[in-house]
Amino acid sequence: TLRIIAAAMAMGIVMFAVIAAALVAGGTAGMQPDLARPLVLALLGLAIAEIAVYVVIRRAILGKLRGVPGAGATESLSIEALARHYMTLILIGCALAEGFSLFGIVILLVSGVWWAAAAPAVGLALIVLQVPTRDKFSQFVSRATGSHWP
Repeated sequence: TLRIIAAAMAMGIVMFAVIAAALVAGGTAGMQPDLARPLVLALLGLAIAEIAVYVVIRRAILGKLRGVPGAGATESLSIEALARHYMTLILIGCALAEGFSLFGIVILLVSGVWWAAAAPAVGLALIVLQVPTRDKFSQFVSRATGSHWP
């Protein structure tokens, strides 16, 4: 399910970017290149804020799990509970990357500055990097509990 959600977020970014690129290339969008600079500064501010939010949330989730009595043993925390926390973290990370991507596409639409397309490319890469795998979940469990999960 989580892989499907991440893929849907990525496809939404791709489709919006294709439409934006077609509109800019066709001359029906991107009529205000003077707005590129302030919008990119806002995008950079958004990136910094989103990184900070993700780090704080990740630390909070891991700290909460580490604070559970007996969390050193995976048995004290059900795999279902760990999976819920992992899913929450992945969804938040993907949503933050998606927001960054969409803002970059809006900059492209408004300004017509093609390098703004780098933002959705970065966001897509971040989503792909977060796609859950068994190994990534195992690493999360190890960080959360201090013990290895098969």
